[in-house]
Amino acid sequence: MIYAIYEGNMERLEKKLTRIINKCKKYGCEFHYRKVGEEFRELEDEKGNKYTAKFILVEAEGKAIVNGWKFIASIEHTAKGNIINRIDDIEVPEKYYSTDAICEHCNSKRYRKDTYIVMSEETGEFKQVGKSCLNDFTNGLSAEAVAQYISLFDELIQGETPYSGVSYKKYYHTETILRYIAETIKHFGYVRRYDSGRCTADRAFDYYCVHYGGGW
Repeated sequence: MIYAIYEGNMERLEKKLTRIINKCKKYGCEFHYRKVGEEFRELEDEKGNKYTAKFILVEAEGKAIVNGWKFIASIEHTAKGNIINRIDDIEVPEKYYSTDAICEHCNSKRYRKDTYIVMSEETGEFKQVGKSCLNDFTNGLSAEAVAQYISLFDELIQGETPYSGVSYKKYYHTETILRYIAETIKHFGYVRRYDSGRCTADRAFDYYCVHYGGGW
């Protein structure tokens, strides 16, 4: 899957991913992560000023497969209903969106905050299992390992939105800025930054900000 990560989040995100990936390796979960490109998007700052921000495109793929069973999702059971946390594009059967916290392996029904969905790679069969039975399907892939695996994708999703308090770099469309500079020179002539009077760059950008908002 491709995730667009806000550039200001990359350093913080990669530090977290490195720690999680190392733990996943310990538990036998495969995970591949690499940068594949970049894109620019229009955002608004806290004052409502629009600005262009850069996002890093990263590709993330992984497998939590041991003993022929693949971990698909976790189910968080809440008073308001089940919350499904998927880790890939495989559709979770609809029944699990409203199921009780039952383990389909040992058939016990008791209070559980979380259960887990696994799928047989051979038959495509799905099973909802409890924490203690998870090991029977994944040959030692513990609930802790599953939690670490899920957190990889959670971090990637969160990284698509600028973290609170993170500084951001503004980008401007070169062609648009050049048009403002050309119009400024046409009316006021070219003025270098250290000449007397308002320099062309600052004057042109002032006009740009009147129309688009923001500043250097």
